[in-house]
Formats: sequence, structure tokens, C-alpha cells
Amino acid sequence: MILIPIVLTIFSKFKTGTLKNPIFLVSLWWGIWAFLSSFGLLGLYVPRTRTYGLIITFIIFFSLGALFLVKKFEVTKSIEEIYLSTTTKKKLKVLFYLQFIVLIILIPYLIKSIPNILSMDSSKYRLAVFNGNILYQSSNIRILFDLLVEPIINIGLLLGIVGLFLGYKTKKLLILSILNAIVFSVMTLGRWYFLRIFFFLVLGYFFISKHKKIIPKNILKKNKKILAIVIPISIFAMIIMSFIRSEQDKPIFFIAYEYVIRYFTAPFIALDQFIKNFSYEPNYYFGRVTFTPLDTILVYIIRIFDESVVNVTERISVYTQDFIHIGNGYMHNGFYTVIYNFYLDGGLIAVIIFSFLLGVIVGIAFNKFSRNPNLFTSSLLILLIYISMIASLRWEFIKMWPFTTILLLFTLITNFKLKA
Repeated sequence: MILIPIVLTIFSKFKTGTLKNPIFLVSLWWGIWAFLSSFGLLGLYVPRTRTYGLIITFIIFFSLGALFLVKKFEVTKSIEEIYLSTTTKKKLKVLFYLQFIVLIILIPYLIKSIPNILSMDSSKYRLAVFNGNILYQSSNIRILFDLLVEPIINIGLLLGIVGLFLGYKTKKLLILSILNAIVFSVMTLGRWYFLRIFFFLVLGYFFISKHKKIIPKNILKKNKKILAIVIPISIFAMIIMSFIRSEQDKPIFFIAYEYVIRYFTAPFIALDQFIKNFSYEPNYYFGRVTFTPLDTILVYIIRIFDESVVNVTERISVYTQDFIHIGNGYMHNGFYTVIYNFYLDGGLIAVIIFSFLLGVIVGIAFNKFSRNPNLFTSSLLILLIYISMIASLRWEFIKMWPFTTILLLFTLITNFKLKA
């Protein structure tokens, strides 16, 4: 399981001239967690060989897709020669003000959530948040949060972090976006924003430091300080949230260990159980599960004329909404890896095709970034690699926010100029 990512990493090093490439990160990330899942840590079940075969298939074909396109580029311009246009600065200012609007929207929901958080078990509260109307008044409000509120927070985090690493003045945008992420996390008892901040920071520094020859030393030193401050805070926040949600009288360090093992290996066990049960009665969706945002939009339009049509999210929720036993009394639901989504769309063939396609898209983004490391190309690459790595837990495109975030990214920052 580890050998294959190592071999693919060697090939990627020859192709790109650096280890700071997507093949290295994505293949090793998937390989390490799949390898750890084979030990049955915490007494968890060990996936079957067939499931590991699907995991290896994803790793190989994602890597082949990226390797097919990635190239070696040498950037000679200083990062100081690439500056934000006046139009882009104005758009970033609008994004900053949008964060204020989001904060105003979130505060009443935070106030509403506190009595329920204090009086209910955390697991029951979270089920009520996402499957009922205890927080959001209706499913339409929940959709609006997914479609507008979360993309604004996410793109603020992404551009704030990447902008700081590139030496742009995006600190205020980042601080306000982090505040919104914290408020949203508290009112939903969620950990995803802390995890996302961690990933954006690590990936941003990892790839932008690839161009350290063209980035001023003072910016590189500042970037290290940002990492040293924010990463420990993000990790601490995830541990504290896990402690609050654990509802068990255990040492906090064990809860942290338990959180890491369950969070990052349980999806492989869930995938294994899904494959075992699904194989008895396959019912493929031919792309609708992988491209859920497009399916959601299309079904919304069709329902104007035909209300009997159901979007694919509702159809497949039967597989993931119920808790399943994953070993040693532990329960799990929701996260089944991206392979689950690909498999629902067409079995092994779909896993091969979509894994390869995802690798191709990431490879294109890497080439754009390597040739011209500006705010747009850096942000797009980091978002796509984050999605590819976190796909070992779940496919982010099951929701609307990644789709909307990418659209906002293209809208906000595609206008760069070179100094004369």
C-alpha cells in the first residue's frame, strides 16, 4: 500500500523536477491512511482485499492522470513583478464586506444554537441540525447556507491564506473569515473548518515555497511565523471540539488519538461494507453522484414541471445516513471516500475514469501554478489538492460549496497584470 505511492512519487520527481507536486501529496496521503487501516487500530474492522484494490486503483489512475500532463517549469520573474489589478483589489474588498454580512447572518443562529448545545447530547444535536430544523428553519435555508454562506467563508479563508503567503495585504480578510468559520463550527459543533484551515495553511506554504527563489526572504520568514501560530491553534481547536463531542470520560490525548484514527481510517471500513452490500443489487447513476451540484441544479429546474423527480442526494442518502458498526463498539456514518461516489456512478469503470479525470484537472492546475504562481493559480491548485486529499474521507462535491467557491474564484481573481 505504501510501495505504490513511493514508486509514483519517484516518477513524479523525474517529471516535475520536484517533490512539491500533487502526485507525491495525494498518493502518499491515501497510501498512509489505507496502510494504517490494515492494522485494525482501536479494534476497528480491517477492510477486505477487494476494497484495498479499489483504493489502489484510485491512487494509480489519479497519479497517471496528473503524470500525463505535469511538466517542469522554471519561473524567472520575481513575485513582486506580479501584482493585483485595481479591479481585483476592489473585488477582494467586496469579499471582505461580504464576510461582515455573513457574520451578521450567523450570530442569530449561534445564539439560537447555544441553549440546544447545552441541553442536548452532541451526537443528537448534530443529527437534529443536519436532518431536522432545530437550527435552520427549513431545508431551503440549509441549501442557501451551502450555496452562498459557506462558499463566502471558504473563499475568504483560501484567498486570505494564499494572499498572505504571496505577500499581499489580505490579513483582515483572513481574520474575519476565520471568525466566521469559528462561529459556524460552534453553532454546528463541527470540525471541518478547523481541518480546512489546517489544510489550506500546509498546502499553501508547501507549494508557494516551491517558488522560494522568486519570493522575498522577508515574506518567507513571515509565512513560517503564520504557520507556527495558526496551525497549533487549528489542531487544538479540533481536539477541543472532539473532546466536547466525545461524551466520554477519557484523557484528552486518547480522544485526540481516537479522533485521528477513526476520522481518517473509518471511511475505508465504511466503503468496504458499502461495496459488500451494494454488489448484490447494483444500481448505477452514470455521473449524477460525482457531479452532484449539476444534478441538483438540473433537478431543481425539472421539478418546476415535474415534482416527482428526486435529486440524487436524496436517493443515495439511504446508504450513508444510518450509523454502521465499524468494530469495537464504534459507530460511523456519512464518510465513505470518493470511491463510493465514483462507484455508484458506474462501478470499477467509473472509478478508473473519474480518478484519471481528477488527476488530469489537478495536473493542469499544477502546470498553471508552476508557470505563473499568482493569487488565482495558487488558490485554485490548493483547493483542488485539498479536495483530492480529503476525498479519502468524502467527496466534497456532494455539496454545492466547492462548485460555488470555484465559480467565485474565477469571478474574483482572474485579472492580473505585469509591471512594465
